[in-house]
Amino acid sequence: MVNILISSVKGGVGKSTVTAELVSSLKRTNEKYSYIDLDFQGDPMYETSINENAVVTVIDTPPGMSENLARWQQSADILVIPTLMTARDMIPLQTMRDIVKVNFTGQTLYVLNRWDRFNASKDFVTWFNQLPDTDNRVLLPQSTVFARASEYQESVVTFAKRSPAAVAVMEMVNKVRRMAGLPEESIL
Repeated sequence: MVNILISSVKGGVGKSTVTAELVSSLKRTNEKYSYIDLDFQGDPMYETSINENAVVTVIDTPPGMSENLARWQQSADILVIPTLMTARDMIPLQTMRDIVKVNFTGQTLYVLNRWDRFNASKDFVTWFNQLPDTDNRVLLPQSTVFARASEYQESVVTFAKRSPAAVAVMEMVNKVRRMAGLPEESIL
């Protein structure tokens, strides 16, 4: 069983969106999965479900530095860290990276969320690009498609198949699937 943890010490960075898109991908491809929602303020698209035959478990964590964060990281095989790209996100992301150095030995994927030329701070981009171990990353664009799909309790991949948001989500979920040893979901 592969444990995938979606985590950040900062709220509002897209943890629940990333989680919902990953679970949607697993569901679309009939993978046996479990989903554990520890972030009760997140997206209600999926409820916690445990499958005894699961090959993968996806865990959406609450924001903040819970006393459980270290334990959750230690039990994970893959850590997905969503972040926004503003100067205000540098300190929380560095805090998360410091916690990860102590508690996590698996694979990490950074999801740079809500990217567009207005939301991405030059200071953040320069800082992030100089950090070690941040090559495994994916950009999710700023798009109203995410909010509209969420209103209908759908993945952006099924809601707006050819949108830049759907293409970026497919790139993200397939990176995670490869990291987990799962076959890729076929591209739109």
